[in-house]
Amino acid sequence: MEELEWTRGKKLGSGGFASVYMATTNPNQTSFMPPVMAVKSVVLTKARSLERESDIYYHLQGSCPYILGFFGDDVTIENGKAYFNVFLEYGPFGSLGDRIRQQYGNYRIGLHEFEVNRYSKGILEGIKYVHQKNYVHCDIKPDNILLVPTPSDSARVNVVPKIADFGLAKRVGKKVENKNEDGRISIRGTPIYMAPESIRYNEYEPPSDIWAFGLVVLEMLTGQKPWNSDCHTPVNSLLQRIGYSDELPSIPSYLSSEAQDFLKKCLVKDVALRWSVDKLLSHPFVTRCW
Repeated sequence: MEELEWTRGKKLGSGGFASVYMATTNPNQTSFMPPVMAVKSVVLTKARSLERESDIYYHLQGSCPYILGFFGDDVTIENGKAYFNVFLEYGPFGSLGDRIRQQYGNYRIGLHEFEVNRYSKGILEGIKYVHQKNYVHCDIKPDNILLVPTPSDSARVNVVPKIADFGLAKRVGKKVENKNEDGRISIRGTPIYMAPESIRYNEYEPPSDIWAFGLVVLEMLTGQKPWNSDCHTPVNSLLQRIGYSDELPSIPSYLSSEAQDFLKKCLVKDVALRWSVDKLLSHPFVTRCW
């Protein structure tokens, strides 16, 4: 197999355990790699989580255009240290979180409903594919959905939402350990997007992704974080509201009746009553998108 020749570029961001950079490939090599990629890297001695994520990306690759592209992994020696690198599709338009923040700025205005329709359908198709592959994402949120331009028959750029960051994903039906190595209780995912059953029963299954997806749609429509939370909101009180009270996220009355109904189908605390991916894909809120 041909050894990949690539060059690390500017840093794009950092996550909980890895950093993401631009990467360019040698144009003279005969490789399936695109000329520009994102590379997610971590020191090899701390690479267990990224190695697992790479394995999940490998199993998810296929025909779904709403999952971020994966091009393999390798190990490099840089400045005397070994790094594990995962090569991913580059999203030049940033994340859905960036798009929301760009839209509302200091005014907290949501995206246009037509735009939300299109993104919602794509994200749902991606979630459906993940679940069909027997995985639960466990951390659906705007910052984990990248916006990638794709070829279009028209002059307008067609932007596709692609689900990324599978570092917390798990197999459907597999129990999740909720304690750290030191015995402390840990949470899986981002608190404001966690489902009630995840907080209360440590249950992370496909309906949990639907709850998080509903909050993403709500955030797109309003330009505001769910639960009226911010960086100063105490995590414990937030988890109490989500997992142990009857409170539901506030759905503004100014939204269209279709949007309100769609959100209500996602944001049901009773897992048995929460709508499935297939039901949501048949809802008028997404079937009328263009």
